[in-house]
Amino acid sequence: MFTIYELSTGTAIADDRFGDRDPKNEVLWIDLFQPTENEIELWNDRLELDLPTRPEMEEIESTSRLYMEDHALFMTATVLSNTDRPGEIRSSPVTFILREKTLVTLRFVDNQPFRMFIRNLKRKTGPKCTPAHILSGLVDSIVDRLADILERVGAGCDQLSSEVFSTEGDKRKASQNSVVLKELLRRTGHNGETIAKTRESLMTINRLIVYFLESIKSLGVDSLISHVKGIGRDIQSLSDHATFLDAKVAFLLDAVLGLISIEQNQIIKIFSIAAVIFLPPTVVASVYGMNFQIMPELNQDWGYPFALALMMTSAILPFLYFRRKGWI
Repeated sequence: MFTIYELSTGTAIADDRFGDRDPKNEVLWIDLFQPTENEIELWNDRLELDLPTRPEMEEIESTSRLYMEDHALFMTATVLSNTDRPGEIRSSPVTFILREKTLVTLRFVDNQPFRMFIRNLKRKTGPKCTPAHILSGLVDSIVDRLADILERVGAGCDQLSSEVFSTEGDKRKASQNSVVLKELLRRTGHNGETIAKTRESLMTINRLIVYFLESIKSLGVDSLISHVKGIGRDIQSLSDHATFLDAKVAFLLDAVLGLISIEQNQIIKIFSIAAVIFLPPTVVASVYGMNFQIMPELNQDWGYPFALALMMTSAILPFLYFRRKGWI
């Protein structure tokens, strides 16, 4: 599907009204959302452009994501979606095609920054609004959303830290502790994945901003330079914050894995102590299980109780020794 916005009013116009307009002269924003092949061919003919395919948009080379063709700037960045559902965050490419009078956005995933920007579009437009203004506003909205994601991850890391180093784990049973540690490990992994995708998005948007700044003067919108540079500074500060959060997540991951290792060592220690405690009684039972003819205790009335007492004593003494050493 596609939606055409008239930038002087910020409202969508019907497709049948597009025929009365010249996309080269009218100030328009054309949002292509999950377009079909027929729609892409239609807009290629209308705009006299060669819109990139999705595989071309997903290429990671800078020359494939940032280039000029037919007097239009083609800029592709990675934008996140499903950001409200931890563990389900997805990254997808979004291409911005910028001309003097037309902005075309090509995307295949519903991104929240676009929804928020479209909802407030009327307040952001006016007689002097240009496609470059819309582009900078969209990028600003995307960066704001990434900042919200990092803030949420930071709060999640603080909560994780308090749970990881809480003393309540000492009161839980081993089975309960295993479930809790598994959940902590899962949440730590989700935070790490979110940070990685956010850093990837920030990197691609930063490249887009630098390329946009290099071409902004040729578009006659020098007034946007300070705003775009401000977005660049925001991206740099967010990148630094993402690096800090990445180190914090790595620390929490090591802490959780350390707790899991301690839990495993505790289980192994219990089995080892149990084996040592029951080893002497096994030796006593083995001795009296020998088939020798001369074993005086076997012919005595006290032989059986003596053997049982000896086995119990040989089990109790190691247990008391381990308790005294604090090993159990």
